[in-house]
Amino acid sequence: MAPTRRALLYGAAALVVAPPARAQTGNWPVRPLRIIIPTAPGGSPDTVARTLGNKLTERFGQPVIVESITQGVGIVGNQMVSKSAPDGYTLAMLTGGFTTQAAVMKSLPYDPIRDFAFVTSVVAYPMFLLVAPNSPIASFKDLIDRARAAPGKVNYAIIGGGSVYHLLGKWIENRAGVEMTAVPYRGSVPAFTDLMGGRLDAMIDTATSASPSKMLAGTSGNTIVSSGPITALGDLWKALIGAGSVRVPSSM
Repeated sequence: MAPTRRALLYGAAALVVAPPARAQTGNWPVRPLRIIIPTAPGGSPDTVARTLGNKLTERFGQPVIVESITQGVGIVGNQMVSKSAPDGYTLAMLTGGFTTQAAVMKSLPYDPIRDFAFVTSVVAYPMFLLVAPNSPIASFKDLIDRARAAPGKVNYAIIGGGSVYHLLGKWIENRAGVEMTAVPYRGSVPAFTDLMGGRLDAMIDTATSASPSKMLAGTSGNTIVSSGPITALGDLWKALIGAGSVRVPSSM
Protein backbone atom coordinates (compact mmCIF):
# COMPACT_ATOMS: atom_id res chain seq x y z
CA MET A 1 0.00 0.00 0.00
CA ALA A 2 1.27 3.49 -0.84
CA PRO A 3 2.18 5.79 2.07
CA THR A 4 -0.21 8.43 3.24
CA ARG A 5 1.01 12.03 3.33
CA ARG A 6 0.44 11.95 7.09
CA ALA A 7 2.87 9.05 7.53
CA LEU A 8 5.63 10.80 5.59
CA LEU A 9 5.07 14.09 7.38
CA TYR A 10 5.36 12.40 10.78
CA GLY A 11 8.89 11.22 9.98
CA ALA A 12 9.98 14.56 8.60
CA ALA A 13 8.49 16.55 11.47
CA ALA A 14 10.57 14.53 13.93
CA LEU A 15 13.51 16.69 12.87
CA VAL A 16 11.80 19.67 14.44
CA VAL A 17 9.35 18.37 17.04
CA ALA A 18 8.31 14.94 18.23
CA PRO A 19 4.66 14.54 17.23
CA PRO A 20 2.17 12.75 19.45
CA ALA A 21 1.89 9.03 18.86
CA ARG A 22 -1.00 8.15 16.57
CA ALA A 23 -2.15 5.05 14.78
CA GLN A 24 -0.58 4.71 11.32
CA THR A 25 -2.90 3.87 8.46
CA GLY A 26 -1.88 1.19 5.96
CA ASN A 27 1.24 -0.97 6.12
CA TRP A 28 3.80 1.35 4.54
CA PRO A 29 6.75 0.97 4.75
CA VAL A 30 7.44 -2.75 4.64
CA ARG A 31 10.93 -2.51 3.09
CA PRO A 32 13.85 -0.04 2.99
CA LEU A 33 13.37 3.47 1.65
CA ARG A 34 15.72 5.19 -0.78
CA ILE A 35 16.51 8.92 -0.83
CA ILE A 36 18.46 10.19 -3.83
CA ILE A 37 20.49 13.37 -3.48
CA PRO A 38 21.81 15.38 -6.46
CA THR A 39 25.22 16.31 -5.01
CA ALA A 40 28.35 14.58 -3.75
CA PRO A 41 28.52 13.03 -0.25
CA GLY A 42 29.48 15.37 2.58
CA GLY A 43 27.52 18.41 1.41
CA SER A 44 24.38 19.89 2.89
CA PRO A 45 21.87 17.73 0.91
CA ASP A 46 23.74 14.63 2.11
CA THR A 47 23.77 15.85 5.73
CA VAL A 48 20.07 16.72 5.67
CA ALA A 49 19.07 13.48 3.93
CA ARG A 50 20.99 11.31 6.42
CA THR A 51 19.53 13.17 9.39
CA LEU A 52 16.06 12.75 7.95
CA GLY A 53 16.78 9.10 7.15
CA ASN A 54 17.75 8.39 10.75
CA LYS A 55 14.50 9.93 11.99
CA LEU A 56 12.43 7.98 9.47
CA THR A 57 14.14 4.77 10.59
CA GLU A 58 13.39 5.56 14.24
CA ARG A 59 9.76 6.24 13.34
CA PHE A 60 9.02 3.35 10.97
CA GLY A 61 11.67 0.73 11.75
CA GLN A 62 12.89 0.46 8.16
CA PRO A 63 16.40 1.32 6.87
CA VAL A 64 16.75 4.44 4.74
CA ILE A 65 19.41 4.34 2.03
CA VAL A 66 20.84 7.71 1.00
CA GLU A 67 22.36 7.56 -2.48
CA SER A 68 24.36 10.31 -4.16
CA ILE A 69 23.82 10.57 -7.93
CA THR A 70 25.64 13.62 -9.27
CA GLN A 71 25.69 12.96 -13.02
CA GLY A 72 24.20 15.74 -15.10
CA VAL A 73 24.17 18.16 -12.15
CA GLY A 74 21.72 15.85 -10.38
CA ILE A 75 19.38 15.57 -13.37
CA VAL A 76 20.10 11.84 -13.74
CA GLY A 77 19.03 11.19 -10.16
CA ASN A 78 15.86 13.23 -10.56
CA GLN A 79 15.06 11.30 -13.72
CA MET A 80 15.44 8.00 -11.85
CA VAL A 81 12.89 9.17 -9.30
CA SER A 82 10.48 10.38 -11.98
CA LYS A 83 10.62 6.94 -13.65
CA SER A 84 10.37 4.94 -10.42
CA ALA A 85 7.28 3.13 -9.20
CA PRO A 86 4.92 5.60 -7.46
CA ASP A 87 4.94 3.60 -4.24
CA GLY A 88 6.76 6.00 -1.90
CA TYR A 89 9.94 3.92 -1.63
CA THR A 90 12.12 6.03 -3.94
CA LEU A 91 12.37 9.70 -3.04
CA ALA A 92 14.61 12.62 -3.95
CA MET A 93 15.96 15.45 -1.86
CA LEU A 94 14.72 18.41 -3.84
CA THR A 95 17.23 21.27 -3.48
CA GLY A 96 16.90 24.88 -4.52
CA GLY A 97 18.70 23.99 -7.75
CA PHE A 98 15.69 22.03 -8.97
CA THR A 99 13.71 25.18 -9.72
CA THR A 100 16.60 27.05 -11.32
CA GLN A 101 17.32 24.10 -13.62
CA ALA A 102 13.68 24.06 -14.66
CA ALA A 103 13.86 27.77 -15.41
CA VAL A 104 17.16 28.00 -17.30
CA MET A 105 17.56 24.64 -19.04
CA LYS A 106 15.82 24.32 -22.41
CA SER A 107 15.20 20.57 -22.16
CA LEU A 108 15.02 18.12 -19.26
CA PRO A 109 14.33 14.36 -19.39
CA TYR A 110 11.28 14.89 -17.17
CA ASP A 111 8.55 17.42 -16.55
CA PRO A 112 9.51 19.23 -13.33
CA ILE A 113 5.84 19.65 -12.38
CA ARG A 114 3.86 16.70 -13.71
CA ASP A 115 6.47 13.97 -13.12
CA PHE A 116 6.90 14.58 -9.38
CA ALA A 117 4.71 14.65 -6.28
CA PHE A 118 5.65 17.01 -3.47
CA VAL A 119 5.83 15.23 -0.11
CA THR A 120 7.00 17.78 2.46
CA SER A 121 9.36 20.67 3.13
CA VAL A 122 12.34 19.50 5.16
CA VAL A 123 14.63 22.40 6.02
CA ALA A 124 15.57 25.98 5.09
CA TYR A 125 18.89 27.69 5.80
CA PRO A 126 21.01 30.64 4.64
CA MET A 127 23.76 30.61 2.01
CA PHE A 128 27.18 32.20 2.37
CA LEU A 129 29.96 33.62 0.25
CA LEU A 130 33.13 32.14 1.73
CA VAL A 131 36.90 32.41 1.51
CA ALA A 132 39.64 30.37 3.18
CA PRO A 133 40.62 31.45 6.71
CA ASN A 134 44.05 32.58 5.47
CA SER A 135 42.72 34.34 2.37
CA PRO A 136 44.02 37.87 1.69
CA ILE A 137 40.42 38.85 0.82
CA ALA A 138 39.32 40.62 3.98
CA SER A 139 35.69 41.47 3.26
CA PHE A 140 32.88 41.34 0.74
CA LYS A 141 33.82 44.84 -0.44
CA ASP A 142 37.41 43.71 -0.87
CA LEU A 143 36.27 40.80 -3.06
CA ILE A 144 34.16 43.10 -5.24
CA ASP A 145 36.99 45.63 -5.55
CA ARG A 146 39.38 42.89 -6.69
CA ALA A 147 36.84 41.62 -9.20
CA ARG A 148 36.29 45.13 -10.54
CA ALA A 149 40.04 45.69 -10.94
CA ALA A 150 40.58 42.39 -12.80
CA PRO A 151 37.43 41.31 -14.71
CA GLY A 152 37.08 37.53 -14.95
CA LYS A 153 40.18 36.82 -12.84
CA VAL A 154 38.48 36.30 -9.46
CA ASN A 155 36.85 32.86 -9.29
CA TYR A 156 34.39 31.19 -6.95
CA ALA A 157 33.09 27.65 -6.56
CA ILE A 158 29.46 26.72 -7.08
CA ILE A 159 27.74 23.37 -6.59
CA GLY A 160 26.56 22.52 -10.10
CA GLY A 161 26.11 24.68 -13.15
CA GLY A 162 22.65 26.19 -13.43
CA SER A 163 22.06 25.65 -9.71
CA VAL A 164 20.80 28.10 -7.09
CA TYR A 165 24.47 28.58 -6.10
CA HIS A 166 25.20 29.61 -9.68
CA LEU A 167 22.16 31.88 -9.77
CA LEU A 168 23.18 33.63 -6.54
CA GLY A 169 26.74 34.13 -7.81
CA LYS A 170 25.62 35.64 -11.10
CA TRP A 171 23.07 37.77 -9.29
CA ILE A 172 25.81 39.21 -7.06
CA GLU A 173 27.97 39.90 -10.14
CA ASN A 174 25.08 41.63 -11.84
CA ARG A 175 24.14 43.77 -8.85
CA ALA A 176 27.78 44.71 -8.15
CA GLY A 177 28.57 45.34 -11.82
CA VAL A 178 31.56 42.98 -11.90
CA GLU A 179 32.64 39.90 -13.83
CA MET A 180 33.89 36.84 -11.94
CA THR A 181 34.36 33.22 -12.98
CA ALA A 182 32.05 30.54 -11.53
CA VAL A 183 33.69 27.11 -11.23
CA PRO A 184 31.15 24.24 -10.96
CA TYR A 185 31.73 21.28 -8.61
CA ARG A 186 29.64 18.18 -7.95
CA GLY A 187 29.63 18.74 -4.20
CA SER A 188 30.89 20.83 -1.29
CA VAL A 189 33.75 18.55 -0.21
CA PRO A 190 35.86 18.78 -3.41
CA ALA A 191 35.15 22.50 -3.64
CA PHE A 192 36.29 23.06 -0.04
CA THR A 193 39.45 21.09 -0.73
CA ASP A 194 40.35 23.48 -3.54
CA LEU A 195 39.29 26.53 -1.53
CA MET A 196 41.54 25.59 1.38
CA GLY A 197 44.34 24.70 -1.04
CA GLY A 198 44.33 28.18 -2.54
CA ARG A 199 43.07 27.08 -5.96
CA LEU A 200 39.88 29.10 -5.53
CA ASP A 201 39.34 32.68 -4.41
CA ALA A 202 35.89 32.13 -2.93
CA MET A 203 32.95 29.75 -2.73
CA ILE A 204 29.18 29.91 -2.39
CA ASP A 205 27.72 27.30 -0.05
CA THR A 206 25.11 26.71 2.61
CA ALA A 207 25.29 27.21 6.36
CA THR A 208 25.46 23.46 6.98
CA SER A 209 28.79 23.24 5.13
CA ALA A 210 30.32 26.68 5.73
CA SER A 211 32.65 25.92 8.68
CA PRO A 212 35.62 26.44 8.99
CA SER A 213 35.74 29.05 6.23
CA LYS A 214 35.68 32.82 6.63
CA MET A 215 32.24 34.16 5.75
CA LEU A 216 32.14 37.37 3.74
CA ALA A 217 28.40 37.57 3.18
CA GLY A 218 25.30 35.51 3.69
CA THR A 219 21.58 35.44 3.14
CA SER A 220 19.33 35.99 6.12
CA GLY A 221 15.67 36.44 5.37
CA ASN A 222 15.73 39.18 2.74
CA THR A 223 19.07 40.81 3.60
CA ILE A 224 22.61 39.77 2.84
CA VAL A 225 24.87 40.22 5.87
CA SER A 226 28.01 41.95 4.65
CA SER A 227 29.93 45.19 4.58
CA GLY A 228 27.98 46.35 1.52
CA PRO A 229 24.30 47.08 0.91
CA ILE A 230 23.10 44.26 -1.33
CA THR A 231 19.76 42.47 -1.14
CA ALA A 232 19.72 38.68 -0.84
CA LEU A 233 17.78 36.11 -2.79
CA GLY A 234 16.49 34.53 0.41
CA ASP A 235 17.10 31.23 2.16
CA LEU A 236 17.75 27.99 0.35
CA TRP A 237 15.14 25.28 0.93
CA LYS A 238 14.96 21.53 0.57
CA ALA A 239 11.99 19.23 0.14
CA LEU A 240 11.20 15.60 -0.51
CA ILE A 241 9.60 14.56 -3.78
CA GLY A 242 8.45 11.25 -5.24
CA ALA A 243 7.30 10.00 -8.63
CA GLY A 244 4.46 12.06 -10.09
CA SER A 245 1.67 9.55 -9.50
CA VAL A 246 2.72 8.53 -6.00
CA ARG A 247 -0.38 8.58 -3.82
CA VAL A 248 -0.06 11.56 -1.50
CA PRO A 249 -3.56 12.54 -0.31
CA SER A 250 -4.09 16.27 0.15
CA SER A 251 -5.78 15.76 3.50
CA MET A 252 -3.69 14.91 6.55
